[in-house]
Amino acid sequence: MTLTDWATAYIKHRDLFERKIARIEQKEQELLITHKDDSVHPCFVLDTLDEPILEKLGRIHIVTKNLKDNVAFVAKHWKEFSQHEGLKLIFANEARNEKWVLIPHGHAKIADPASLKTGLLAMHDAVPEG
Repeated sequence: MTLTDWATAYIKHRDLFERKIARIEQKEQELLITHKDDSVHPCFVLDTLDEPILEKLGRIHIVTKNLKDNVAFVAKHWKEFSQHEGLKLIFANEARNEKWVLIPHGHAKIADPASLKTGLLAMHDAVPEG
């Protein structure tokens, strides 16, 4: 199962009760989730995080592999990530069907900046890397 397949299944599963999703379309490294009200919600699926994603931040979801390098990237660019209310990061190990979710805007309100990277790595370590 690819990370994109896993992300699609995860998104559909999250919608089981609300049934808001009309369709999900794949466009390169992006899933376009169209709700029944015709609103479109992008979800980027990236094995590794790098600078180009910083230009696309907003009310989006990002699904990425649960890798220390991805966690380090988020910690390094914490200011950019935490400014966007509604942004969700899902760190997944699709082979084990395990994940952890980070909502940077909310996390920034309660997290101690001095221990940010340590806290993020602790969440990373709770799910097998992959």
